[in-house]
Amino acid sequence: MSILPYGGSHNENLAAFAARDVTAFHPRLIGLSGEAAAIKQAAAAYKVYHARRPTSEGGYTIDHSAFIFIVDRNGKYLGFLPPGTSPERLAAIIAPHLTR
Repeated sequence: MSILPYGGSHNENLAAFAARDVTAFHPRLIGLSGEAAAIKQAAAAYKVYHARRPTSEGGYTIDHSAFIFIVDRNGKYLGFLPPGTSPERLAAIIAPHLTR
């Protein structure tokens, strides 16, 4: 199983984050990115929210959905887990899919 963080804003730093910095969360994570149109299409397909918000320091943050999507190795959508799902519930839902 791979976890694929979704890059919700296209910019010059996103590709670097997706390729390198995402491993700071876990070494087996795979970062994804793409052109703005592809990101917009993926966001619409998965019904995720993302918005770039400027900060008072001149930078920005990204507001975004925080769902965990469960997708099988063939790309078939199996469901999602909402924020706040307990580790025990997460394991119980994902475990049956690991043997497929």
